[in-house]
Amino acid sequence: LYLDLEGNNLGRHGTISIITVLLHPQNTSHLVDILTLGAQVFTSATMHGKTLQSILEDPAMEKVFWDVRADSDALCALYQVCLAGVFDLQLLEVQARPKNQNKKFIRGLSKCIDYDLEMKTPMKQRWMATKEAGKAAMDTAREKGHDNIFTVRPMAMETVRYCVNDVVLLPALRKAY
Repeated sequence: LYLDLEGNNLGRHGTISIITVLLHPQNTSHLVDILTLGAQVFTSATMHGKTLQSILEDPAMEKVFWDVRADSDALCALYQVCLAGVFDLQLLEVQARPKNQNKKFIRGLSKCIDYDLEMKTPMKQRWMATKEAGKAAMDTAREKGHDNIFTVRPMAMETVRYCVNDVVLLPALRKAY
């Protein structure tokens, strides 16, 4: 599972609005609407007895994040979901750098996609354009006095694309590192 969370001031003092999940290698993405469904989304069981909480806390099931810090803090503080089995790609990126490169600083996802993925230019440009469109939408929402684009329902397709965009290339980054 490749995951990313979106919210307002993501962390223990903020909110979680959306969890984006990429199932790999099926390459299917799903958005879990925490804002609408609330805490029950973590404890509602499938017919096999699995809950989202049990999956997120299962150390045997790998969950891959890009910079898990705020996501983990928010899940634990707000919903008492304590992640286990986490693989943080941002830390892998630091370790994968050549010895002659500075390892004191971490890089953001966009920079790593741009520098480290061997992708055809139109595909990379689409990814970057989706990221920039999402950031622009966030700025516009703030200017209009809204918390953020992740609290608007129904969600705009631009917001959905932004969420999926944050997980869709994580498997390729993992392979690159």
